[in-house]
Amino acid sequence: MLLMRVAIGFFIGDGGSWTLYYDHRHDGYAAGLKMFGLGSGVLGHIGTAVQYFVSPDWGVAVRAETGSAHVLGASVLFRRKRW
Repeated sequence: MLLMRVAIGFFIGDGGSWTLYYDHRHDGYAAGLKMFGLGSGVLGHIGTAVQYFVSPDWGVAVRAETGSAHVLGASVLFRRKRW
């Protein structure tokens, strides 16, 4: 099983990041890219993810992937800096 992920990303201010990636895995919800001909499903899927912390503890994240299916997700993030 060939596992590979290639990504480029940027930081957004002090609390965020944006990533654009290609993931060669075929076993997720997005699976392989749907193409014409024999190459359909051989390639993995592409996606983008954005996360931003609006306060030191709370943030939001949005992720979109496309392959043989389109997947869109949104999350609320919580992190605790000190215990």
